[in-house]
Amino acid sequence: MSLYNTFEGGATNYGTQANFDNNYRLTTSTLLETYKTPFLSSNRIWINGYANFRNDVINFNTVLNSSSIQHTTAAEVSRTHAWTSGWVATAAAGLYANSIVTSTITNISSSSVSSSSITITWTTNLAASSKVDFSVTSTSYDSSTTESNTSTRVTSHSVNVSSLLPCTSFYYRVRSKTYILNETTSTAKAFLTSGCSGDAAVTSSSAATFTSSTGGSITLSTITLSVPAAFKSGVSSAEFQTKQLNGATFFSAITSPSGKSRVGNEVYNLKALSSSTSTISDFSSPLTITMTYSLSDISGLVESGLTIYRYDGSSWNALSGCSVDTTARTVTCTTIQFSDFALFGAAQAAAQSSGGTAIPYNVFSEKIIFVSATSTVTLPHPPKPVSTVVKDLKSALPSAIFKRPLYQGIASDDVRRLQKLLASKPQIYPEGRITGYFGVLTKKAVQRFQLQYHVINSTAQVGFGYVGPATRVKLKEVFGNNL
Repeated sequence: MSLYNTFEGGATNYGTQANFDNNYRLTTSTLLETYKTPFLSSNRIWINGYANFRNDVINFNTVLNSSSIQHTTAAEVSRTHAWTSGWVATAAAGLYANSIVTSTITNISSSSVSSSSITITWTTNLAASSKVDFSVTSTSYDSSTTESNTSTRVTSHSVNVSSLLPCTSFYYRVRSKTYILNETTSTAKAFLTSGCSGDAAVTSSSAATFTSSTGGSITLSTITLSVPAAFKSGVSSAEFQTKQLNGATFFSAITSPSGKSRVGNEVYNLKALSSSTSTISDFSSPLTITMTYSLSDISGLVESGLTIYRYDGSSWNALSGCSVDTTARTVTCTTIQFSDFALFGAAQAAAQSSGGTAIPYNVFSEKIIFVSATSTVTLPHPPKPVSTVVKDLKSALPSAIFKRPLYQGIASDDVRRLQKLLASKPQIYPEGRITGYFGVLTKKAVQRFQLQYHVINSTAQVGFGYVGPATRVKLKEVFGNNL
């Protein structure tokens, strides 16, 4: 009895001493009209009677059936008129057995997602209350909504979860209690709030929990985040989230740093959370970010100058301690703050030094055009005799002797000398860029040189675009003796 009387409305719904003294005359209208709803979804009525009370039991059973109220009608043996005679214990035991029924949760879905809220809906087969637990991890839920629909329980549930962090991944589960307080909890599901920079959508994501005693690393596509131990004073563990954003949408809303070109189209949002409501804004120890790139990503850019930048919501900031590994094609930098990150580089032409010797670009019968890093100069008419021009050009050319191979991806003074030599022949190197970096344009110029001077007989031949021994000999022959 003590257990059953803890149920909502239990003292009213169940038999009382007054009912016993009044020959079990239950007030049917009160029972059915005032407390009808709970009885529709669970069996909370037990009827038994003997001898003179049998007709009352039969009549009451008929009334309950007509009202579709769940109940149990039990045959009873002869007992004395006392609470201790056994009929109460039998009824209580039967009701408790009936009460061990939980609702089934189905059709869980989310809608109306914003940067700070979301609506979660689901259904239950029995009338029940509504509650949502949520967190940034699936193993421990640290936040919950207030339990609703407790007075009048429902089978169709809708709960608004608010005060959420923007551009953040969350896990959630729904919970429902029936009138007899049996609770059902769903499995974990996930949602992602909007509000990423530039309103860019998240195309992929990854997350991991790291403790301050060990740290850890997480990789997503072309970015790797390495978190040291003791990353934040006073924080024992945190959830680290890495999200790749839609680059086209992001960069249509947010411009690149001044004078820089983005490498590829990748941009990432990094976030660290100590709870579902708290982010870590800065770190006690620097975290390492490594981004990979391909040669096609840096066409026309200076590889040695690649840098990772962080967007703070209003401007780009270059990370510190950056290093470029041209062999592994990675850029590694450190940061003590999180937000959005992307890889940028400077154009080869913009990286050229102003001044220096002008590089001959073309020779015509009427005029001579020189191209430097900053200007184009046309010599006045009338021109010098062609023989004099040729002599001047030859004297301006650097040494054509190369002692080591040259190939795409390297940067050196030897590459700069090679570019100057090739630029003296516009049919070989029409772009005429002198950067010191062996990029796509330089490779194409080498290929034209190899084909024109028969160093290579086929584009499929090994060494096409590679300045090896045979090509170096031909360079010395062509540029060492004649123009």
